[in-house]
Amino acid sequence: MIYKEQEQQKDFYQNGIQHILDLVAGQYKFEVTNNDILSVCSYLNAYTKDYHSFRNWSVKNNEVVETFYSFMKQHYHREYSISEEIGKYLSSYLDMDVLPMAMITFIFYFQSLKKDDTYQKRAGVILAHGFSTASSIADAVNKFLGKYVFDAIDMPVNVDMNSVLQQLNSYMKKLGKTEELFLLVDMGSLEEIYKGLHLDNVNVGIINNISTKTALEIGNGILQNRAMEDIFKDVVAYSSTSYHIERNRQKEKVILCSCASGVGTAEKLKQIMEDSLPLQSEISVRVYDYNELVEKGMNSTLFDDYHVLCVIGTLNPNIEQMNFVPIEDLIINDCLGELDNYLEDSMTIEQLQDFKKNILKNFSLSNIMNSLTILNPNKLLEHVADAIDRLQIALDFNFSNNTCFGLYVHISCLIERQVMQKEIEIYPDMNIFEKEHALFISYIKESFKDVENFYRVTIPIAEIGYIYDYVRNDKNFIERGFCI
Repeated sequence: MIYKEQEQQKDFYQNGIQHILDLVAGQYKFEVTNNDILSVCSYLNAYTKDYHSFRNWSVKNNEVVETFYSFMKQHYHREYSISEEIGKYLSSYLDMDVLPMAMITFIFYFQSLKKDDTYQKRAGVILAHGFSTASSIADAVNKFLGKYVFDAIDMPVNVDMNSVLQQLNSYMKKLGKTEELFLLVDMGSLEEIYKGLHLDNVNVGIINNISTKTALEIGNGILQNRAMEDIFKDVVAYSSTSYHIERNRQKEKVILCSCASGVGTAEKLKQIMEDSLPLQSEISVRVYDYNELVEKGMNSTLFDDYHVLCVIGTLNPNIEQMNFVPIEDLIINDCLGELDNYLEDSMTIEQLQDFKKNILKNFSLSNIMNSLTILNPNKLLEHVADAIDRLQIALDFNFSNNTCFGLYVHISCLIERQVMQKEIEIYPDMNIFEKEHALFISYIKESFKDVENFYRVTIPIAEIGYIYDYVRNDKNFIERGFCI
């Protein structure tokens, strides 16, 4: 009976500690494993059994303990806050008296745990003069947000800049692989503090004249994973603050796949490109929505995070400062010289040669058709080719080889989307297009009548708009000055 009561008490105790750790982990963004729970339970079990010895030692060495505890608070602010929160819960939930020495043990323990990736990638620090100005703002904002976002560095009023820099650099060393540092300062004199920071590959954003309100706005933006500059612009719009962003981060080099044919096509194209890249290449391949690319252009936050070497897709978004490679050029091997120019600084000569060999192998029309569609590629291509021939007759001019190959791929993907009921519904200024290009729309409807009947689909106006973009960009169309 006594053994059963002990087991029940042990389960209650362990469940209580697990509940406390779960609460704090959710607030401070770290994961709690079963081993963590067992470790904390084991320590607290020993602590409660030998509490009087702990207390007597702490009383005898009170001055040393308090000095050490103050030091830990100053240099391990996040871990101190976590430990303080746990101490409060242990006191209120389990009626436990947590001595400063036990808190120090917790600080060491949580400092040894690996922080989660989100916290590592984006760090927020409030730097302010006064005994606890920065700490007060950080604590208030973290509690408002329900998450641990900001660390704090409190500075004496008469502290010199070198001491501040030393403390800030020491703090940064503990963060790990941080990509962005949000530095919130209270005075304009600290605005250029970034010049003394020892930071490699970290973007630093500094904003001055901070308050609890501005810190709350910035913290919320960090949690929403918004771009640093967008967050700062919103804050500056309603407050008397200014900011500076020092971009030190080396951007990841990427080839972007973006297709008017849809994200699904771009995803499949991405796979082919990844198969073509040589081993140990530092270049990655990413997918981006075509309409968003056209709408935002170089203003997209994508370009803040990545160095885009070129865009590969089915239709040119026509954005200055952006290298574009149409998929049809890859099929007919008409762009290998351009690829040399775009990629020569990111690949060795041997890697570039391997890449171009793989392009020649992987970008045959038959291979592309097999990769991009689930329908019978031979039958689909036969129907599409016949329809394009009829369209050329209706328009009374012949498309260039590039346009033909591009349309083969684009329309084949279009038909598959229609079959799968995933058609594109948006085209820029679609109502205007429908009014001004009624003749072209009628040519498409007539030319693709057999395709629509065979696959039991209807090509919508939005899709016809993108076909029109292909045709109007054809060099023969431009030279003859057509207007359809």
